[in-house]
Amino acid sequence: MVHVRRDFIRVGKGWPEQNTWAVQWLRTLYQLNDRRLPAERGSAAFWEADDGLRQAVAAMKTRRETDVAGGARRRRAGRRRRAWTSIGRG
Repeated sequence: MVHVRRDFIRVGKGWPEQNTWAVQWLRTLYQLNDRRLPAERGSAAFWEADDGLRQAVAAMKTRRETDVAGGARRRRAGRRRRAWTSIGRG
């Protein structure tokens, strides 16, 4: 999570107009991860929380692909690309 957080913070600070976007994604990821952490690894509660986190990351990847592919949004997507670099790696 730390490498992902660092990328989103860098985007939020580097492009103030993207700060709300970056903070919203970070908040979502941390809330989902906070549900997973207290669960015993391998338990049903863990897998349910883990699945929710993985679904959020998959949704982020889909959004990244949409942003990058969108011609009118190309410049905005380019700015976000730094934050997207770590998504789906772990």
